[in-house]
Amino acid sequence: MIALWLLPILLFQTPATNAGIPPARKASVVCVLPIQGEMDALTVSGLAQRLAQAKNAGADAIVLQLDTPGGDLLATLELCRQIKSEYPANTVAWIRPRAYSAGVITALACREIVVAPQSVLGDAAPIAAIPVAGLISLPTAERAKLEAPLLSEVTDSSRRSGHDERLARAFVCVGDELWLLEDAGRGERYVVDVNEYKIVFGQEPIRLRGAEPMPEPTQDEAQTLEESDEISPPLVPFRTDALRQPANTDANTTASIEPALSDGQRNQSLLPSRALLTSADAARLKVISQIDTANELLTLQADEALAFGLACATIADERELQNFFGAQKVFTIAAPWSEQLARVLTSWWMRTLLVAILVICFFGEMSAPGLGMFGLTGLVCVALLAGGSFLAGLSQWWPIIAILVGLALVGAEILFLQGTFISGALGVLAFTGGVIGLFVVSDPTPESATKQAFLGLASLVTAVGGAGMVAWLLGPRLHLMRPWQAAVLHATLGEISNTSSALPALACVGSVGHAVTDLRPVGKIEIAGVRFDARGEGAWISSGAKVRILRNEANEMVVEQIT
Repeated sequence: MIALWLLPILLFQTPATNAGIPPARKASVVCVLPIQGEMDALTVSGLAQRLAQAKNAGADAIVLQLDTPGGDLLATLELCRQIKSEYPANTVAWIRPRAYSAGVITALACREIVVAPQSVLGDAAPIAAIPVAGLISLPTAERAKLEAPLLSEVTDSSRRSGHDERLARAFVCVGDELWLLEDAGRGERYVVDVNEYKIVFGQEPIRLRGAEPMPEPTQDEAQTLEESDEISPPLVPFRTDALRQPANTDANTTASIEPALSDGQRNQSLLPSRALLTSADAARLKVISQIDTANELLTLQADEALAFGLACATIADERELQNFFGAQKVFTIAAPWSEQLARVLTSWWMRTLLVAILVICFFGEMSAPGLGMFGLTGLVCVALLAGGSFLAGLSQWWPIIAILVGLALVGAEILFLQGTFISGALGVLAFTGGVIGLFVVSDPTPESATKQAFLGLASLVTAVGGAGMVAWLLGPRLHLMRPWQAAVLHATLGEISNTSSALPALACVGSVGHAVTDLRPVGKIEIAGVRFDARGEGAWISSGAKVRILRNEANEMVVEQIT
């Protein structure tokens, strides 16, 4: 039930009339926490940190300023849980200028909703999407599974705050139809669905032009409908017909939000916001308009949200917000730069890019000893992979350790255990597990862990595939594939002659020279003033060390360090 006995907000929103502000809303210090962009787990953790700062600053009311197109389902449900259990009771949603999907669900969890001029809210049906591929169609069972927790959440929020739960559910369910009824004598409006409409009036509801067609009527029903159409045309949309105030109210006022029950009573009972209407109510009610059709999701403009009682006031700026609470101070805690940086670093595309660069740098460092460029770049990639998660507070140490151990095992396969593949296989498994672990947040639910692990695996496959393509294109110039060849040389080239006519005569077996770069295991040596590419046998050889040629394999020198 949406009461139409309206109180002048212009009088309420002056410092001299603080006594008229409902006690549940009155606050001395108000903190505004902006939420911008898509909502995710990082949003929730960042808000928790800012909430702690607000409490330490003495805030006794919190305003969530919403400007969001939506976000992650599980993160939204977690934020709603925190709002109801950990945030101050006096938490208000300020829609400025949009709160779609996850945004409107978050707004409903707050005690009150206020709107900025020209703001919009709604359109909260769950969707499924894959990075790059975009939206995917959901079968009926999967859609119902996603809708169920959302419907439960918005119903609970509506009952706690006294909103009409039918409106809230229409944000989520595309099949819902709603009508607005009015009792002009009592100054009350009711939002009803198709079933309640039939109970009250005993007939099919009148639908808007273009709305979902009704089931095929019987012959008697068809005749009745034809007669009805001759008497009155189909209803026009609510926006153009029903945004008017009853004769006994002032058009420049808005509804009081003082609840009929205390917060404690409502939270204990969580009963529907009103009793169901019956056929006995038909005489006092008339249909104003259909406000939601079966083929669309409910989306409301600011004036519509006010008319339906979903929003309680229009707030344009912080001065009006201060008057709304009767507060002495209003301050804002914006998201810090570290949160924005963490959001970029933890995005799937950035992690995929960093893993691809890391793989290329690993093989590049094995192929170009002494330069250090590939090694330094790889370390930067590891630091960025770890830093994003730790800035967000969403990860643990073990993924980074697993990545480093995996790279070390693969390096050991190349340098010391060539041809065994045991160390290399274990290294690949550790590296894979570490990369996937970066995508899984701390203390995940089973559903979120599965989703995040799949995204991590997909990103890893994409990264390794991209790195392989780069290695194939640039490998001949940068020798990026030489470490892999070194890992299998003994197994494949054991019968190749130890000499090669392609090498100069002075680079024969037994010739002595010195290393001009580190051999890890590949580098450069110098013999009689001439430099050659060479591969060290055994441990890495430092620059300047004395070396001797052991053999020549496929135009490659194999040398050992001598004293």
